[in-house]
Amino acid sequence: MSFFSVVLAAAIPNLELFISLIGALCLATMGIALPAIIQMLTFWDSVYGIQKVIFVLKNLCMILIAIMGFVIGVTTSVTEIAHKIFHI
Repeated sequence: MSFFSVVLAAAIPNLELFISLIGALCLATMGIALPAIIQMLTFWDSVYGIQKVIFVLKNLCMILIAIMGFVIGVTTSVTEIAHKIFHI
């Protein structure tokens, strides 16, 4: 295991940039959007009337926030990686 860590550290000298990229990819999808999608799929038939409209709008708002966080986080991480690697 330690050999793998040394090889990984040698291959990727700026590991913190790739960790932030993975965090941007996973947080938005698994932490924000996925629970809203699961809630909509699970409780779709149990909500009626105006509550259903509020229910859908709330979950769509959460999904939109997750998409914005995903796009902003990934673009920030990729630009930082490009700055470090290509010295732009």
